[in-house]
Amino acid sequence: MKPLITVVIPTYNNAIQLVKNLEHNQRFMENCEVIVVNDNPRISFLHKLESFKVQLINHSTNKGFAGAVNTGIQAAQGKYILLLN
Repeated sequence: MKPLITVVIPTYNNAIQLVKNLEHNQRFMENCEVIVVNDNPRISFLHKLESFKVQLINHSTNKGFAGAVNTGIQAAQGKYILLLN
């Protein structure tokens, strides 16, 4: 069954804030798909997201904010898309 909402979160260097936000909002993520697009190829924070139900997409090169958003939208499967930036 496809999720109702896809939450796309583009990120560059804010892994700590991202983890805090996911911790506080985890209970609202039941009918949601969460896609995190890491736009900084030099930093990997996969190990920090292992405890959350999220899809992580790592860019091999920096594509900027619009590129990260477009990557997340292309991967989305929800009926509605929510962008958190």
